[in-house]
Amino acid sequence: MLKRLIPIGLLILCIGNGGCFYPPTTQPPAESKTSAVVGVPYDLTWEATKSVIANNNYRLEVEDPDHGVLEGEAHKFTLADADCGQVRSAGSRYDAEPESGMTAVYTFKVEPAGRQASKVLVGATYSSPLRVPFHPVSDFRCVSRGTVESRLLNEIVTAARGERRPGAQAPLPTHVVPAPEVELQAPKAARPSLLGGGLKKPGE
Repeated sequence: MLKRLIPIGLLILCIGNGGCFYPPTTQPPAESKTSAVVGVPYDLTWEATKSVIANNNYRLEVEDPDHGVLEGEAHKFTLADADCGQVRSAGSRYDAEPESGMTAVYTFKVEPAGRQASKVLVGATYSSPLRVPFHPVSDFRCVSRGTVESRLLNEIVTAARGERRPGAQAPLPTHVVPAPEVELQAPKAARPSLLGGGLKKPGE
């Protein structure tokens, strides 16, 4: 658990030409990247969300079905996932990279949207130690770019559509082609023999 986080809006003052930090300029992700309505009932969407958390190897930290909240934790993310600001040192300015000890927490909110639909919201919180020359190392909260949230939503939608309640008939796999129906025909009546002038009776 991180003890102290530097707020996004706090500027670290430069010390001469030694080290300077510039906070992230990325805006929080749009709602279109963090929420979606799934045409699947709540209970099945809930189970699908749990399976997505497990498939991504996130550690399940919170499971509260009464409030529709799930929380998974990971210890890896990249600059493609979040903006951690920039650092200037000795005249050069570069992107602050996530450091060892980084944490990614994904919060999932599932709620009914009618009897046959659900709404899913995904939020990501990224934290990493920040190393600025001539400044003490501090834990810093990066700004999500929304890329992971969007991917997780797509995975949940796909998984939810494949969920079935116990005893429910599973849909026919798309790669299976049903066998064509064969029409059974009645046996044809025996025809008179051209050589014998008629049909032979049994015993003749």
